[in-house]
Amino acid sequence: MEDSIKLSIIIKAEPYIVWKTRTESAYIEKYLFGCHVDSLWVPDSEINFYQTTDVNQKPVFIGRIIEIELNKKLKHSLFPTNAGYSNCQDNQINVTYILKNIGGSTDLTIIHEGYSIAEEGEKRYLETIKGWDHALPLLKKVAESIEL
Repeated sequence: MEDSIKLSIIIKAEPYIVWKTRTESAYIEKYLFGCHVDSLWVPDSEINFYQTTDVNQKPVFIGRIIEIELNKKLKHSLFPTNAGYSNCQDNQINVTYILKNIGGSTDLTIIHEGYSIAEEGEKRYLETIKGWDHALPLLKKVAESIEL
């Protein structure tokens, strides 16, 4: 099993548009399994992903912003709240989004790191790949459909 996953996709939209699809709940819920996100978007602030049930909102992933550079880079930790793992550093996966402008389009690279030391790392690694297989084409579609 690898320690990291690296995905890349070219999106026919400016980086600031792709950034919006990654940081604004109205867009995130369209491609990320109905989740919406809550964060102050500054280093060391929380980032929480919620799904709404019939009764209430429940956080499905929690983390902290590690690094942020508007329209260029976002790095945060990610911990699944309902998996039964101990919420310690070893069980948090770090996720980095790198956006590069390529002539009006965006080269989006997504890197997940930390599976080799995380509890049930192989299972989580495979689930992440499966999740992005579904979500990444939708993210592209959402970003390319935004008109400002």
